[in-house]
Amino acid sequence: MRSACSNNSSCCDPIPLVVHVTTGSGHHSRSKPSGLAGWLPILSWFPQYRRSWLRPDLLAGLTVWALLVPEAMAYAEIAGMPAETGLYAGIGAILGYAVFGTSRQLFVGPSSTVAILSAATVAVVATGDDFVDVTILLALMVGALLIVLGLLRLGFISVFMSKPVLTGFTFGLGLVIAVGQLNKLFGVEGGSGNFFEQLWSVLVEVPDADLRTTLIGFVALAVLLVSRKLFGHKLPIALLVVFASIVLSNALGWEADGVHVVGEIPASLPSVTIPNVELGQIPQLAGGALGIVLIAFAESYGTAKNFARRHSYEIDSNRELIALGAANAGAGLLGGFTVDGSLSRSSAADDAGARSQMTMLICGAITLVTIVALTPLFEQLPEAILGAVVISAVWGTFNVAEMRRIYRANRADFVAAAVALGATLLGSPARVRVKKADAVRRG
Repeated sequence: MRSACSNNSSCCDPIPLVVHVTTGSGHHSRSKPSGLAGWLPILSWFPQYRRSWLRPDLLAGLTVWALLVPEAMAYAEIAGMPAETGLYAGIGAILGYAVFGTSRQLFVGPSSTVAILSAATVAVVATGDDFVDVTILLALMVGALLIVLGLLRLGFISVFMSKPVLTGFTFGLGLVIAVGQLNKLFGVEGGSGNFFEQLWSVLVEVPDADLRTTLIGFVALAVLLVSRKLFGHKLPIALLVVFASIVLSNALGWEADGVHVVGEIPASLPSVTIPNVELGQIPQLAGGALGIVLIAFAESYGTAKNFARRHSYEIDSNRELIALGAANAGAGLLGGFTVDGSLSRSSAADDAGARSQMTMLICGAITLVTIVALTPLFEQLPEAILGAVVISAVWGTFNVAEMRRIYRANRADFVAAAVALGATLLGSPARVRVKKADAVRRG
C-alpha cells in the first residue's frame, strides 16, 4: 500500500524551512536557514527585505485592511462574539502567522467557515454567560493542537479530508448562518432553532417588517453580490458599503427612525485574555476542536500551496501547521475566536502586488489603529448592513456547481455530501446571541 508520505515528502524528511529570496532579476534563489531562523521565518525574510517592496506591500496591506474590518466584524457575529473581537482575532492571527508562516501571500484571520464551526461547537458546551470564554478557550485549543501536529511533522493530514462531506457541511452551515441574519434584514425579532425553525419564525414576522430596514438591508446585499460578480475582490466593496451606510445613518437619523444600529464598540487596545472556564469543558470541546483543525488546515494549506506554486517558491506543510497554530493562539490570547487562511483576502493581497509577509504586518498595524481610534465611526452602522455583509460572506458556501459536479462524478460521494448538508440544516441552532455587555473578560 502506498504510504501517505509518498504524497508529501515533508512529513518524512527533516523540516528545515525552505525560503526563496527574490533577486533583482526576478529569479528565486534558495536558502535553508538553520538554528532559530529555521523556526522563525521572520528572521530570514525581514533582514533581506528590499526597500522597493515597501510600496506594493503597503498598497496590499491597505487593500486587505479594507476587506478585513467589515468582514471581521461580520464573522464575529457569525461566531456569536462581540463585533470588536473580530478585529482582535484579526490582529492576533496576522502577527502569529507573519512570524511563523512560510507563505508570502496567505492571510490568516477570521473566516466564515471556522466562525460557523466555532459557534456550532461552543453552543453545545457553553451554559450561556460563559459563551465568550468558551469561544476563546476553543481558539487556544485549536492553536495548541495545530502546533503539536506541526512539531510531530503531521502535515500530510490534509490528504485525509473528505471533500464531498466538507462541501455539504459548509453548504448547510452557510444556509444556517444566512437564515440567522434575515431578522436583521427585515428588522424583526426572529427566533432560534434549526434552519427550518429559524426560517419559519422570520417568515411569520415578515408582515411586521420595518420597511426602511428592509430596503437598507436588501439594497446593500444586492450591491455586495453584484459588485463581487463584476469586480471580484479588486475593490473594497464591503468597506465602501459600510462607510456609505454610516454616513447616511448619521445624516438621516436612521436610529431615531427605528433602524437598529451596532451601538457602542469599545475603543481600546486588545490585551492578553485568560478564559474563565471549567476544566471539564476542555474534553467536551476536543472533538469540535479537532474538526476545526482539519478543516482550517486543509483550507489554509491549499490556499498557500496554490500561491506558492503560482510564484515559484516552496512552503512547508509542517511549518504551516505551526504558523496556523500560532495564529489561532494569538487570536485566542487577544480575546478572539478561531481563524484560518482566507482565500479572498489572500487573493486581494496578491492582486495588489504583495511581495512579502510585511503586507501582513502593515495590515495588522492599520487594524490596531482602527481599534484604538476609529471604532466610534462604526457605532451608527445599521445592523441590516452587517447582516448583509455576513450573508454575502457566506454566499460562496452555496456551491451548487460543486454539488452537481460531485453528483456526476460519484453518486456515493454525492449521497455523503447531501447527508452532511441535511444533517446540518436539521441540527442544533448556530445563531447565538451575545450581549455586548458580556464583552471579553480581561486576564
